[in-house]
Amino acid sequence: PSEWLPLTHPEGALYFYHIQQRIFTDADIREPEIEQKITSYADKLRLWARHRLVDSDSTDIELALELYNDENSKTHCRYYYVDHQKRVLFWAHRFNLPTENVKGVRDLSHVKYAVEAEYWLHCELFPNLRYLPKQAPASQNHLAGVVADSSFTEVFTSDTSLSPFGKEEISAISSLLDNIQSMERMSVFLIFSLIQISRWPEGFPPGLTKVKFVNWYGQPTARLDADQSIYATTSSHQRVSLLLRMLNPFLFRSPEAHLRTIRRMWVDEMVVQPRWKNFIDLLNKEWNQFTIFATVILAVDVSFLAVPGVLNTPSQSTSATSLSQSPAAIGVFLSTLCAVGSLLVSVILSGQVNNQSRDSAEGVAHFMTGMTDSMLKRDSLAILHSLPFALLLWGYVAFI
Repeated sequence: PSEWLPLTHPEGALYFYHIQQRIFTDADIREPEIEQKITSYADKLRLWARHRLVDSDSTDIELALELYNDENSKTHCRYYYVDHQKRVLFWAHRFNLPTENVKGVRDLSHVKYAVEAEYWLHCELFPNLRYLPKQAPASQNHLAGVVADSSFTEVFTSDTSLSPFGKEEISAISSLLDNIQSMERMSVFLIFSLIQISRWPEGFPPGLTKVKFVNWYGQPTARLDADQSIYATTSSHQRVSLLLRMLNPFLFRSPEAHLRTIRRMWVDEMVVQPRWKNFIDLLNKEWNQFTIFATVILAVDVSFLAVPGVLNTPSQSTSATSLSQSPAAIGVFLSTLCAVGSLLVSVILSGQVNNQSRDSAEGVAHFMTGMTDSMLKRDSLAILHSLPFALLLWGYVAFI
């Protein structure tokens, strides 16, 4: 239809924009039936909004519509309104905004950051046909100030930064914003095109606003460091399961050390992406070293077993059923078993944590939730991560 303008997202997705009514949709309105449904839903929403005294006719207001089918293949429509002046999303019907793992959210001054994060996500999804005026509150000057105040300085000066970006990403963002500020009028399309090309893990700027929400920015209980828990008390945070306390001496106190690291990285069931990357880099480095050591001790064990006289082999006068091995041979067998176990566990764990789905904070959170979804919670993961080291040491002990 002539009133609908086809647009292409920087990543290649096709969507449509109604110029007069300021409606965005990714439904293919080139199909007459779909165009009729979208128009019908938009008209009904406009009447309902007026009934609820919502000013949906303002030039700062946009409407986003999405068609979907339920389990009975019946078509329904999801929607939200966007207010660019206030940088918020809103609805004409009652709607409960999902708060993910952020519990106890009540203050509107706190909720506004979750809503603003969704606003920036809308701009990322539909960046065409809008510009950032140089002096506007939501302009690049504002974004540059946010980066400089909250992320840039803290990342370079603190080991417990809450920033979703690492040092390299912060430098790239700052360089990009310097180029944006030198332009009189920069399109949001071009900004998000550059952002999509850069592939930052949390997105920019939605990630910066979302960090404020999950860390209770501006609230009495604000999280100031990545190690700080808002919900857990000191006693509950330091509680250790009976199984871990029993296994800890036999695993050379490795579970206790891993548990401390996991607690620092996985706080309130949330993860800071740069800290996760450092955590994984450290684990990979350790497991690679354990793999090399396990291979060495495995080769030594096999060589030792090849020495004549170490193994008792059956002879013509001795039946196989009465054959027994010397303590040295039994120790080498146990050492070989432990070395193979350490090698296998290291490879399996390395494959789990290096999956591409862990590249985003959401993927990491989903992975960690699955790994700690047991009665032992974090303790089970600490015990699992300690196995390569403990098995390797038991391999050395058995050989000696």
